[in-house]
Amino acid sequence: EYFMYEKNGHTLCVYDDLSKQAAAYRQLSLLLRRPPGREAYPGDV
Repeated sequence: EYFMYEKNGHTLCVYDDLSKQAAAYRQLSLLLRRPPGREAYPGDV
Protein backbone atom coordinates (compact mmCIF):
# COMPACT_ATOMS: atom_id res chain seq x y z
CA GLU A 1 0.00 0.00 0.00
CA TYR A 2 2.89 2.36 0.67
CA PHE A 3 4.28 1.99 -2.85
CA MET A 4 0.82 2.06 -4.40
CA TYR A 5 -0.50 5.19 -2.68
CA GLU A 6 2.58 7.16 -1.62
CA LYS A 7 4.96 6.40 -4.49
CA ASN A 8 2.33 5.80 -7.22
CA GLY A 9 4.06 2.56 -8.14
CA HIS A 10 2.78 -0.77 -9.39
CA THR A 11 2.24 -3.39 -6.70
CA LEU A 12 1.28 -7.03 -6.46
CA CYS A 13 -0.15 -8.59 -3.31
CA VAL A 14 -0.26 -12.37 -3.08
CA TYR A 15 -2.18 -14.06 -0.27
CA ASP A 16 -1.48 -17.73 0.25
CA ASP A 17 -3.92 -18.11 3.12
CA LEU A 18 -6.98 -15.87 3.01
CA SER A 19 -8.18 -16.94 6.46
CA LYS A 20 -5.28 -15.07 8.11
CA GLN A 21 -6.01 -12.01 6.00
CA ALA A 22 -9.70 -12.25 6.87
CA ALA A 23 -8.95 -12.47 10.59
CA ALA A 24 -6.70 -9.39 10.41
CA TYR A 25 -9.34 -7.53 8.39
CA ARG A 26 -11.96 -8.47 10.98
CA GLN A 27 -9.79 -7.12 13.79
CA LEU A 28 -9.36 -3.82 11.94
CA SER A 29 -13.09 -3.64 11.33
CA LEU A 30 -13.80 -4.17 15.01
CA LEU A 31 -11.33 -1.40 15.89
CA LEU A 32 -13.11 0.90 13.42
CA ARG A 33 -16.46 -0.14 14.95
CA ARG A 34 -17.79 -1.75 11.77
CA PRO A 35 -20.13 -4.71 12.28
CA PRO A 36 -18.40 -8.10 11.87
CA GLY A 37 -19.69 -10.57 9.32
CA ARG A 38 -19.61 -14.34 8.98
CA GLU A 39 -16.40 -16.39 9.15
CA ALA A 40 -14.16 -13.47 10.17
CA TYR A 41 -15.16 -11.34 7.17
CA PRO A 42 -16.60 -7.91 8.02
CA GLY A 43 -20.09 -6.95 6.94
CA ASP A 44 -18.92 -4.66 4.12
CA VAL A 45 -17.26 -7.47 2.12
